[in-house]
Amino acid sequence: MSKRKMKKALSVALSASMAFGTLALVPPIPTVAAVEVGSETELVDDMVVAQTVYGWATENAKENKDHSVSIKMMPAGKTKEVEYTTAIKYGSSNDMTGASQAGSIVARCTKGTFVEVCLNAEGEVIDMRRVLQSGLNFDTAKYGGDLTAIGSTVSNKGANYNDIYDGDASGSTGALTGTSGRMVAMGWLLEKDGGKRRIVVGDGNRTTDVFNETYNVADDVKVYEIQNKGNFSATKISFNGEPVESDREGGSDEDSDAPKATPSDASKATDSNASKATDSNASKATDSNASKATASNADDDDTDDEVDTEVELLDDFSEDDNDDGFAPVDQSKELEVSELNRDGYIYNTPSAKRKQVVVIFDNDYEHFDENDENIGDAKVTEIYEYEELDDKNVAGFVGKEPEIVRITSDLSTTKQGSPKPTNAPYLVAASPIEVVKDKMWTIGDIEDNCPIFRGGADDNGGNLLVQFDTGWPRDAYQYMKNIEITGNDPRDLDMLLVPHGHGDHYGSLYDEWETVVRSKDNEDNSRSPIVYESYEDTIGFDIHGFPEIGGIYTDQSVRSIITNWYPNDEWNSLGDGLSMMVTLTPGHSQGCGSAVFDVEVQDTMKDAKLTYEYDPENPNADSEGYVRTYSDYKSGDHIMFAYMGGYGINGLDSAEKAGFRRTAFVSSLRYLESVFSNLDVPYEDGRKADGVYNLAQHTNQYPYTETAEVMKEYNDNHGTDYSFLHFMREGREEIINFCEKRASAMLYSDYTKEYMKNYEANGNSSPFYTYDDIQIKTDITSTKLKGNTLEDAGPYKHEGGETEIEISDQADILVMHGYDVFLNKGVVPEGEMKSKSASTGLAKSNWDLVKGFAFAKDGYVYDPDKWYVQIAAHVHDDYDGNVYSDEGPNKGIKLVSGPVDSLRGEGWCEIIRTGAMTKEEAEKLAAALEPGKEYIVNLKKTGDIINDEDDVMKTFVAVEDETVSDRAARTVKNTVNGQAVDAETSVSEDSVRAYAEALIQAQIDAYNAANGTAVQAQIVNAEFTAPKAGNLGNKAGTNGSYRVTVKFTGANALGAVSEREVAITLVLQAKAYQPRTGSNGSSSSSSLSRGNAGASSSQSGTWNIDQNGWKLVKPDGTVVKSSWAKVTWQGQNHWYHFDENGYCQGGWFTDVDGARYYLHGAHDGQFGAMYTGWQLIDGKYYYFETVEGNGQGKLYVNTTTPDGYHVGADGQWIQ
Repeated sequence: MSKRKMKKALSVALSASMAFGTLALVPPIPTVAAVEVGSETELVDDMVVAQTVYGWATENAKENKDHSVSIKMMPAGKTKEVEYTTAIKYGSSNDMTGASQAGSIVARCTKGTFVEVCLNAEGEVIDMRRVLQSGLNFDTAKYGGDLTAIGSTVSNKGANYNDIYDGDASGSTGALTGTSGRMVAMGWLLEKDGGKRRIVVGDGNRTTDVFNETYNVADDVKVYEIQNKGNFSATKISFNGEPVESDREGGSDEDSDAPKATPSDASKATDSNASKATDSNASKATDSNASKATASNADDDDTDDEVDTEVELLDDFSEDDNDDGFAPVDQSKELEVSELNRDGYIYNTPSAKRKQVVVIFDNDYEHFDENDENIGDAKVTEIYEYEELDDKNVAGFVGKEPEIVRITSDLSTTKQGSPKPTNAPYLVAASPIEVVKDKMWTIGDIEDNCPIFRGGADDNGGNLLVQFDTGWPRDAYQYMKNIEITGNDPRDLDMLLVPHGHGDHYGSLYDEWETVVRSKDNEDNSRSPIVYESYEDTIGFDIHGFPEIGGIYTDQSVRSIITNWYPNDEWNSLGDGLSMMVTLTPGHSQGCGSAVFDVEVQDTMKDAKLTYEYDPENPNADSEGYVRTYSDYKSGDHIMFAYMGGYGINGLDSAEKAGFRRTAFVSSLRYLESVFSNLDVPYEDGRKADGVYNLAQHTNQYPYTETAEVMKEYNDNHGTDYSFLHFMREGREEIINFCEKRASAMLYSDYTKEYMKNYEANGNSSPFYTYDDIQIKTDITSTKLKGNTLEDAGPYKHEGGETEIEISDQADILVMHGYDVFLNKGVVPEGEMKSKSASTGLAKSNWDLVKGFAFAKDGYVYDPDKWYVQIAAHVHDDYDGNVYSDEGPNKGIKLVSGPVDSLRGEGWCEIIRTGAMTKEEAEKLAAALEPGKEYIVNLKKTGDIINDEDDVMKTFVAVEDETVSDRAARTVKNTVNGQAVDAETSVSEDSVRAYAEALIQAQIDAYNAANGTAVQAQIVNAEFTAPKAGNLGNKAGTNGSYRVTVKFTGANALGAVSEREVAITLVLQAKAYQPRTGSNGSSSSSSLSRGNAGASSSQSGTWNIDQNGWKLVKPDGTVVKSSWAKVTWQGQNHWYHFDENGYCQGGWFTDVDGARYYLHGAHDGQFGAMYTGWQLIDGKYYYFETVEGNGQGKLYVNTTTPDGYHVGADGQWIQ
């Protein structure tokens, strides 16, 4: 089967289940005109490239009303801006996603990017494309940005998705483009050898040495200094001090190597204005000849006096003409090399001494070779050196050195700093890791793993090459070079898979795709990659019954090349020995796709399977209590890798804004724990994989880069050649523990409350937590989770209470423990290596790496000694698999409605678990449960099971075993447990006992009447904890409790008597504190005057908010400034103070008369409201005047309050 046919067949398999259907970090996409789905692109007769113009976009490209595209640019090596408009009127480029190529061009060709315009022999613009990104950017010679080959045909490149359904050619995807021509590279200019005529360009990262390339330089090279912080105009300088000849001295522009704007016929325009036509020129662009780029082709209101709109023949200039567009010459300047130090490294070089260049070659990628003895016959013919470094992303990293492990890794040092792919791509390169010999690698940076997989060989002699996750926008050069280092060719990529619609995962997608489709052997479009994304991230949730939830992609370039939607929850073959199953796991994004990859081993991998199991009684156990064993992976073995498609909890701290994604996030993680970690081998039911591993999306989630460093050091120290998996702990445990951290952080309230107490006590900074006797600094993703976990704020799935469930066989009954911060336990034997965390301040001491690597962000949920039983279950209540705003268990909660468990399709079930217990209890309880059997459990609103307080084995009561007394006890407890007893009744145990007896009797009477039974209820034991009335230090008081054991006794129809005892707890309300004066501390709603506070009547107006805060706009349109205003808001009258800019103030405020006030500081609907009466602020009590006309709101200091308490000079109550 040919590669093309193989990919078509593969697409059929992967897309069948979706046939019914229709990244913190990329630049904002300009608005484009809408293109009708199905509309055709209007081409011109001649689509052959005769000439190209390249240079820097001086404005964002724009789409015109006729769907042509215009761009203003500075041609490379020139000083005169020109404008081009395509002769092409772009229609829909992808009907499946609603994308257009016009929108794609606009998305990519933004101000400052290096762009190329392709013209045919008639001077018509037939292509417009981005070559290089703007700003600090890196691009290798062989891959990435290039120019278009002269003579190549601009045609549509991209898979025809209608081939999948045996449709016609209208289902094309992709873009119109030509074939790769002259190479382009960009980076630091690191070395210059004038004698050998060679330069070295790269990112200067000698740790991984991914991009530091040596180029031959032509004898007649053209060198220009570019005003990169201006309009990109050029000054011609020398390469190595030799005399410089003006571009104009050759007699005409076509005699020079500078970029040309027109073909060589007599009707051409000048380089400075190649796209314009004149009244005197017979080829003027008119409605009947729209192929010319004229001002009239643009939007009607678009004019720019600085853009020349007339053609000038090349001979119509004089030596005295200073506006001909040719670069002036500066004989005093020559190409300047970056100042290197530290043995030739650029790390400590001041940013002002770093030189960035764009270089153009005379030939294409087939003429480049990185062998030190032969660097190929391609030569650099043009060099463009930036006059000034865009150093906002460099100056802060001077002196920082690249490392191949993640930032804040247990093996990183303080030399690394905190570079990001967005601000310092040159510091974040990582070396590729061979995970499975000849089958699987990671090729990402120190943030994204970006795994690639190789399937079987095809008839063309290549291999099916798959990349899952295309990473960050500025790191494409690293990814493609790393692919090459693995022995694969980036131009052989057959499939590009995007896990979710965030820029750090699709950022390099288009650049990699374009590198493949512009290959010299792809003129017939036979090797365009298949591109997968989730329907939900791209289009939305209309197919799930929630059409109001749209997609999250706006980037038309990405939408234009998507060919397939992920088929969920079925195995798909990606070639011999490689299969993939994807499942939809909303949360981090609404359409996250998680996956399991099944890789078949080809050759024996010696001692590659590490099992490290806890068995402290075993005589071979190490000091951690674990036993280590190694075994081989043999040919034909199957290894599975589970990949969570969106592990980040960021953006999920608001129920109102994130809605269903919060609930789905926990459900998704549990699905991976229970189902995806335990799949059968593809197409072999009942056979489990020979090895199972966790595959993290980001390197700061699981220790891939650290483990690779350990492998290198261990093998160097011992003279061994063990593979990567020799140092990776095998088994479900690692996957389950990995998922458990974020599931617990999102779900459980107690952990977050405790953490925030420690965080605030530590001055609102990350505290140290103790994990297995090691103190480690512990961050939280979002402090806003305080009071906003799933338990706190929903969305909820169930009403809760005693509920009937059926255990499903869709997952095994899992016994698991709470999160352990140490991942990849047993990476090396005990005593072999230690962490470096103490030296970076991340821990108070280092530890033996036999413990594993610490992943302490959100690690405050650490609780490995708590155990749970987790099951798949059908819950028999009103939950339909979705959550809804202001409905059912979410009544009164505004949120984004959407699907959760229903996404699993027909027969869906939930993954739910018990409360915490001991390991022994969990194992015993799990052994007693049976799939297919129905049980009664006590559910939380989140869906988790509440353990029986008296006997954990009674947490599940089999329906068939439930007695009359059991049912009565369950019903009464559901109704009564947790009810509040008013403060008056709660004052004495006798009154509470009488209340409880009456309440329980009323409920059992109602039950008997409804069910025709005669069950009796009796309190047999009681425990009274009296409430504590409020006082000045605790105004609300402390509630008490009344915990009773109630015995239920009844007989069934056959007279068999049964008994059941249950615990019921009532809440005893405390009496709130009342000040001695009888004041309740509330502010008056009537008017008042307060020194210089202004008018006493309520101020009418409208609240407006911007990025800086709230303003009050009066009816006359003016804004309240530098004054007080009394405002009625949400039915309450409060005083507010506004600063000199009109913004409402919060917190402590001192007025012009020296009086101090406190204005509500939380953004909870009452921001800025003035306090009165007693108030607890930052743990201290203060009293503010309550009386109108007497300076209401003013802080009492050095005096006695009206209710008899003394306050000091700072206003604090002196106890």
